[in-house]
Amino acid sequence: MIKCNVDAAAFDNNSVMGYGMCFRDSMGVLLLGKSDFYYSSATVLEAESLGLLDAIKVAISHGMRDILTSCLRPIQKSYLMLLPPPLFPSTSSVIL
Repeated sequence: MIKCNVDAAAFDNNSVMGYGMCFRDSMGVLLLGKSDFYYSSATVLEAESLGLLDAIKVAISHGMRDILTSCLRPIQKSYLMLLPPPLFPSTSSVIL
């Protein structure tokens, strides 16, 4: 199982938002990390949503399967509504 952590922040009076992610194996070894930023008036919740979406894209592009991520519950609920149910066995984890 691979664990993905995503975090985000807003800077400069919410005119810049950034996020970062890391993927670790079951032993805690770093497999992949990425960060990015945008000049945008996004909220932290929106920034974290974009980070999670990018993490899903990164995982798919690297052929990663059995991904576990822990993010804010509102984000997970929004993705539960957008993506097919078989990909999401519970609201406490997201598995690709």
